[in-house]
Amino acid sequence: MSRQGQGKLVAYIADMAVSYQLEPALAEVGNEKRSVIEILDGELIKDSGKVRFIAFDALVHLGRNICQLNLKERLDCISNFIRCNEMLTIKGGRIEVKMKDFFRITCAKFNMTEFMLKKYIKCLPHENDGIIFNHEEKPYLLGTTNLGYIKWKPAHLNTVDFMIVPNQNLEETVGRRVLDLYLAIHNTELERYTRQFYAFAVVSEGDYSRILNTY
Repeated sequence: MSRQGQGKLVAYIADMAVSYQLEPALAEVGNEKRSVIEILDGELIKDSGKVRFIAFDALVHLGRNICQLNLKERLDCISNFIRCNEMLTIKGGRIEVKMKDFFRITCAKFNMTEFMLKKYIKCLPHENDGIIFNHEEKPYLLGTTNLGYIKWKPAHLNTVDFMIVPNQNLEETVGRRVLDLYLAIHNTELERYTRQFYAFAVVSEGDYSRILNTY
């Protein structure tokens, strides 16, 4: 959410590729300065034919960076925002905003994970792709790899994500066939994510060219 110069609140949705969807009127605003009010992390889902934005974390609240707050404090900020903004306008349509359900694992006698897998997930009106375990005291870290999170997925949905880089240095010796695979590793000293080589893959020259053209 951001505020235009006239004070009007407008909403943006950005995917993992930082591709934005805007309310149509924004195209006429040009380079007008806007102030960021809220940045929420979440996902778009379809429940019973309705599109909803489900927020599970927050980076900015009321114009303030809250990444260093603990999880409970960040969730409180989401609740405060949703209390006043249950519906957002995106591309001319209305989208309901809700907060994802969170469950605290505190009692050893009650297996919350088993409850989630066998009962809660089956009652959801939309498809579920896993369970995320959050550390209450960890800050929000930018990037797809967060040491404060553990995500469990069913075996049929489990994947490993790599950054794929065509190795053009080896083209003269082995041809256009070698792809280098990298992981994103959080560097605590630099306080940012760095690229770490993991392995390489040998592919056909056709597949190499297709990946190179999209790199």
